[in-house]
Amino acid sequence: MKRSMQKTLALLCLLGSAAVFYFFVWGEYDQYVAESDRLATLERSREDARETLRSLEDLEEIVESPGVQAELTRYAGPFREDFIIDSILGWPREIEIGNISIGQGQRLPNGLSLAHVTLSIQVPTIEILNSYLDYLTDPNAPRRYIVKNLSFGYDAAGNRDFSVSLSLGMYYFDAP
Repeated sequence: MKRSMQKTLALLCLLGSAAVFYFFVWGEYDQYVAESDRLATLERSREDARETLRSLEDLEEIVESPGVQAELTRYAGPFREDFIIDSILGWPREIEIGNISIGQGQRLPNGLSLAHVTLSIQVPTIEILNSYLDYLTDPNAPRRYIVKNLSFGYDAAGNRDFSVSLSLGMYYFDAP
Protein backbone atom coordinates (compact mmCIF):
# COMPACT_ATOMS: atom_id res chain seq x y z
CA MET A 1 0.00 0.00 0.00
CA LYS A 2 2.83 2.27 0.75
CA ARG A 3 4.11 1.71 -2.74
CA SER A 4 0.74 2.56 -4.31
CA MET A 5 0.50 5.67 -2.15
CA GLN A 6 3.90 6.75 -3.35
CA LYS A 7 2.83 6.20 -6.94
CA THR A 8 -0.33 8.20 -6.41
CA LEU A 9 1.56 10.98 -4.68
CA ALA A 10 4.17 11.02 -7.47
CA LEU A 11 1.38 11.14 -10.05
CA LEU A 12 -0.31 14.02 -8.21
CA CYS A 13 3.00 15.89 -7.97
CA LEU A 14 3.58 15.32 -11.63
CA LEU A 15 0.08 16.53 -12.54
CA GLY A 16 0.39 19.51 -10.21
CA SER A 17 3.77 20.41 -11.68
CA ALA A 18 2.32 20.09 -15.18
CA ALA A 19 -0.64 22.35 -14.24
CA VAL A 20 1.67 24.97 -12.67
CA PHE A 21 3.99 24.72 -15.68
CA TYR A 22 0.99 25.07 -18.02
CA PHE A 23 -0.31 28.21 -16.29
CA PHE A 24 3.11 29.84 -16.23
CA VAL A 25 4.03 28.91 -19.77
CA TRP A 26 0.61 29.52 -21.34
CA GLY A 27 0.96 33.31 -21.16
CA GLU A 28 4.40 33.15 -22.72
CA TYR A 29 3.17 30.77 -25.43
CA ASP A 30 0.17 32.98 -26.15
CA GLN A 31 2.43 36.01 -26.42
CA TYR A 32 4.79 34.04 -28.70
CA VAL A 33 1.91 33.10 -31.04
CA ALA A 34 0.65 36.69 -31.11
CA GLU A 35 4.12 38.03 -31.89
CA SER A 36 4.59 35.37 -34.58
CA ASP A 37 1.31 36.41 -36.20
CA ARG A 38 2.29 40.07 -35.98
CA LEU A 39 5.69 39.28 -37.51
CA ALA A 40 4.05 37.37 -40.38
CA THR A 41 1.66 40.29 -40.98
CA LEU A 42 4.52 42.78 -40.98
CA GLU A 43 6.51 40.62 -43.40
CA ARG A 44 3.50 40.45 -45.75
CA SER A 45 3.14 44.22 -45.48
CA ARG A 46 6.83 44.66 -46.23
CA GLU A 47 6.54 42.41 -49.29
CA ASP A 48 3.49 44.37 -50.47
CA ALA A 49 5.42 47.62 -49.96
CA ARG A 50 8.38 46.22 -51.90
CA GLU A 51 6.06 45.19 -54.75
CA THR A 52 4.48 48.64 -54.75
CA LEU A 53 7.93 50.22 -54.77
CA ARG A 54 8.96 48.04 -57.73
CA SER A 55 5.84 49.01 -59.67
CA LEU A 56 6.39 52.70 -58.85
CA GLU A 57 10.02 52.45 -60.00
CA ASP A 58 8.82 50.85 -63.24
CA LEU A 59 6.26 53.63 -63.64
CA GLU A 60 8.92 56.25 -62.93
CA GLU A 61 11.11 54.72 -65.63
CA ILE A 62 8.21 54.89 -68.08
CA VAL A 63 7.40 58.49 -67.11
CA GLU A 64 11.04 59.54 -67.51
CA SER A 65 11.08 58.47 -71.17
CA PRO A 66 11.14 61.41 -73.64
CA GLY A 67 7.94 60.41 -75.44
CA VAL A 68 5.92 60.30 -72.24
CA GLN A 69 7.50 63.55 -71.03
CA ALA A 70 6.27 65.26 -74.18
CA GLU A 71 2.76 63.91 -73.56
CA LEU A 72 2.82 65.03 -69.93
CA THR A 73 3.92 68.58 -70.71
CA ARG A 74 0.95 68.91 -73.04
CA TYR A 75 -1.40 68.46 -70.09
CA ALA A 76 0.72 70.19 -67.44
CA GLY A 77 -0.85 73.62 -67.81
CA PRO A 78 -4.01 74.92 -66.27
CA PHE A 79 -7.18 75.76 -68.14
CA ARG A 80 -6.54 79.04 -69.98
CA GLU A 81 -9.11 80.46 -72.40
CA ASP A 82 -6.53 82.72 -74.05
CA PHE A 83 -4.33 79.74 -74.99
CA ILE A 84 -7.34 77.90 -76.36
CA ILE A 85 -8.49 80.88 -78.42
CA ASP A 86 -4.95 81.47 -79.71
CA SER A 87 -4.66 77.86 -80.83
CA ILE A 88 -8.08 77.87 -82.51
CA LEU A 89 -7.54 81.20 -84.27
CA GLY A 90 -3.89 80.50 -85.06
CA TRP A 91 -4.62 78.66 -88.27
CA PRO A 92 -4.11 81.05 -91.21
CA ARG A 93 -6.63 79.79 -93.77
CA GLU A 94 -9.97 80.82 -95.26
CA ILE A 95 -12.12 79.78 -92.34
CA GLU A 96 -14.57 82.20 -90.81
CA ILE A 97 -15.21 81.50 -87.14
CA GLY A 98 -18.66 82.66 -86.12
CA ASN A 99 -19.07 81.49 -82.53
CA ILE A 100 -16.76 80.02 -79.93
CA SER A 101 -17.98 78.52 -76.69
CA ILE A 102 -15.43 77.32 -74.12
CA GLY A 103 -16.24 75.48 -70.90
CA GLN A 104 -13.96 73.94 -68.29
CA GLY A 105 -15.87 70.70 -68.00
CA GLN A 106 -15.17 68.48 -65.04
CA ARG A 107 -12.41 66.39 -63.52
CA LEU A 108 -12.19 62.83 -64.78
CA PRO A 109 -11.24 59.77 -62.67
CA ASN A 110 -7.73 59.73 -64.22
CA GLY A 111 -6.97 63.17 -62.71
CA LEU A 112 -7.21 65.13 -65.94
CA SER A 113 -10.06 67.46 -66.81
CA LEU A 114 -11.85 67.65 -70.14
CA ALA A 115 -12.63 71.12 -71.47
CA HIS A 116 -15.48 71.58 -73.93
CA VAL A 117 -14.96 73.81 -76.96
CA THR A 118 -17.74 74.41 -79.48
CA LEU A 119 -17.16 76.24 -82.76
CA SER A 120 -19.44 77.47 -85.47
CA ILE A 121 -17.40 78.05 -88.64
CA GLN A 122 -17.83 78.76 -92.36
CA VAL A 123 -15.61 76.69 -94.64
CA PRO A 124 -15.21 77.05 -98.46
CA THR A 125 -14.14 73.43 -99.22
CA ILE A 126 -14.09 70.03 -97.57
CA GLU A 127 -10.30 69.89 -98.07
CA ILE A 128 -9.82 73.03 -95.97
CA LEU A 129 -12.10 71.57 -93.29
CA ASN A 130 -10.00 68.39 -93.25
CA SER A 131 -6.80 70.45 -92.99
CA TYR A 132 -8.24 72.45 -90.10
CA LEU A 133 -9.25 69.27 -88.29
CA ASP A 134 -5.75 67.88 -88.85
CA TYR A 135 -4.35 71.10 -87.36
CA LEU A 136 -6.59 70.86 -84.28
CA THR A 137 -5.86 67.17 -83.66
CA ASP A 138 -2.11 67.29 -84.44
CA PRO A 139 -0.34 65.06 -81.88
CA ASN A 140 2.69 67.36 -81.83
CA ALA A 141 0.76 70.57 -81.17
CA PRO A 142 0.99 72.23 -77.76
CA ARG A 143 -2.82 72.09 -77.50
CA ARG A 144 -4.40 69.01 -78.98
CA TYR A 145 -8.12 68.58 -79.31
CA ILE A 146 -10.34 65.57 -79.79
CA VAL A 147 -13.31 65.82 -82.10
CA LYS A 148 -16.43 64.96 -80.14
CA ASN A 149 -19.00 65.95 -82.74
CA LEU A 150 -18.93 67.36 -86.25
CA SER A 151 -22.00 68.32 -88.23
CA PHE A 152 -22.46 70.26 -91.43
CA GLY A 153 -24.69 70.56 -94.45
CA TYR A 154 -22.50 70.08 -97.49
CA ASP A 155 -23.24 71.42 -100.97
CA ALA A 156 -21.64 68.85 -103.30
CA ALA A 157 -21.60 71.35 -106.15
CA GLY A 158 -19.33 73.57 -104.06
CA ASN A 159 -21.13 76.76 -105.04
CA ARG A 160 -20.91 78.37 -101.62
CA ASP A 161 -19.29 78.11 -98.21
CA PHE A 162 -20.89 75.66 -95.83
CA SER A 163 -21.52 75.96 -92.11
CA VAL A 164 -19.88 73.54 -89.72
CA SER A 165 -20.76 72.95 -86.09
CA LEU A 166 -17.74 71.47 -84.34
CA SER A 167 -17.64 70.18 -80.78
CA LEU A 168 -14.15 69.56 -79.40
CA GLY A 169 -12.68 68.25 -76.18
CA MET A 170 -9.31 69.19 -74.73
CA TYR A 171 -7.62 67.36 -71.86
CA TYR A 172 -5.72 69.44 -69.33
CA PHE A 173 -4.39 69.15 -65.81
CA ASP A 174 -5.60 71.55 -63.20
CA ALA A 175 -4.26 71.07 -59.69
CA PRO A 176 -6.99 70.52 -57.10
